[in-house]
Amino acid sequence: MPGAIVFKPIEAKLTHDTDWITKMSPYCVFTVGDEKIKGEVCKRGGTNPHWQDTVIVPMNFNECIVELFDQHTLLPDDNIGQFIVDLDEIEFRGNLKQWYPVFYKGKHAGELLLDAVFTSDEADLSQGEPLPNSDGMVEPSEWEIQASKERLSQSSV
Repeated sequence: MPGAIVFKPIEAKLTHDTDWITKMSPYCVFTVGDEKIKGEVCKRGGTNPHWQDTVIVPMNFNECIVELFDQHTLLPDDNIGQFIVDLDEIEFRGNLKQWYPVFYKGKHAGELLLDAVFTSDEADLSQGEPLPNSDGMVEPSEWEIQASKERLSQSSV
């Protein structure tokens, strides 16, 4: 079924701390197929970050990989861990709010509370922040282009 999943990462309880001196600045990256959508950074959130953002992914695959990273300014961002979300379950239930275990290199690295809602109305949704491609440019996905076209056609009526 066409549609999208609206993800709201709420908070995390992390045991894998990548910063020894300062507090981590965690963020989530939602991957569906080849599309990666970056959520907001919880600056100096440490091992108990809280987020207020909303990330929307198209419902064109059965699963979404959620990765957590620690943002750095000069160095590459550190991988905190990841987990997989079953998109078919969210579509079936309509919404789901639960704690997901986070794993780093096969070991438990904490957990993340994630709220997810299925919607079949893509036209009213806006995308999260896409990650740049290898050229450093951010290109809109086909889903974003189609949603924009639908919004424009509805506003001109």
